[in-house]
Amino acid sequence: IDELTGVFSHRYFQIRLAQEVEGATRYKLPLNIVLLDIDYFGNYVEESGEHNGNMVLKKVSELLRKNIRGSDVVVRYGGESFAVILPNTEISAGLSLSNRFNDIIKNYPFAHEQDQPKGKVTASVGIVFLDGQSTEELILCAEKALANAIKKGGDRVEVYSKEQHETEQVGS
Repeated sequence: IDELTGVFSHRYFQIRLAQEVEGATRYKLPLNIVLLDIDYFGNYVEESGEHNGNMVLKKVSELLRKNIRGSDVVVRYGGESFAVILPNTEISAGLSLSNRFNDIIKNYPFAHEQDQPKGKVTASVGIVFLDGQSTEELILCAEKALANAIKKGGDRVEVYSKEQHETEQVGS
């Protein structure tokens, strides 16, 4: 358990995700991974202080927990990022939930949010659907989708697509 936020830790995420990937693959069940990163979090902490930054992390983890099913798993993925494992979830439902996460965070009245570049605390979200990848590949795909959301200015949800990343690699 992550001490600050009270959600599962990154280490637990690695173990649980491997189990979920194995089960989803074996029983041909859908599985989504959502990675969420708070936009310009370093700027927020710089402007508002570490205490307020910690309060944002606690509130975001609470908002995520309150908006998932019992079978879903929320973890603190890293500094200002969270991951949500959505077992037995079609991509359309995972995308809908990702958009809801984004809206809930954007519309929550965080302290000092006016100091943020967009005038409020926002998040970038990447989502990937299990499609034959290993656990490690799945995480990399989710990270690519998240990086894409951040690169496009944040406050958005990006779905990982193999074709999109193949064309990016060819063009780069």
